[in-house]
Amino acid sequence: MNYDSDLEKRILNRLAERENDPEQDDHAFAMTWEAAPEAFGMPHGSDADVSASWEALFTQLEEMQRRRLVSGTVYMNRIADLKLEYRGYAVLRANLEQVFREDHERLLAGYEKLRRDNDALRADQNTAMTEIRNEITALRDAAMAPSVQAPAWGKMMLPAIVLPVLVTVATIAVVHFSGMTPH
Repeated sequence: MNYDSDLEKRILNRLAERENDPEQDDHAFAMTWEAAPEAFGMPHGSDADVSASWEALFTQLEEMQRRRLVSGTVYMNRIADLKLEYRGYAVLRANLEQVFREDHERLLAGYEKLRRDNDALRADQNTAMTEIRNEITALRDAAMAPSVQAPAWGKMMLPAIVLPVLVTVATIAVVHFSGMTPH
């Protein structure tokens, strides 16, 4: 059998859970060969599954004992006094550190993507605001320009009517595109 690092992680995690369980008086792990595969998340549906899982578990536990990750007694038909050793805790810690590094890198990548998206959104908003300002300026300039066809009273009234409307439109546009709410 090849050494199964995933099974090693499951065994170490299960033993750590057991040791941290306040309801357990004795933190050593002991069970029969029939119950052990289920306890470590291995196939256990049929007798053949249980037998194959026990053989793999037995081999894995012997190797883990040899590497001093766990201590205890592994018999041909049962496990007695199985506990984590210092090196087992070190492997668990290294596994957790790897998970934290991967999460950290994933979160940093997400942050960078959000920052780029936010910068693009701000650039789009600035472009839209510039276009609105240009339109308002063009309308104001057109309203202020003397009209050839308008009568004398119209020349005076048009800027007086259009200018407040333009200011109102500009204010609404600035509030809308900047995300501010009027108080």
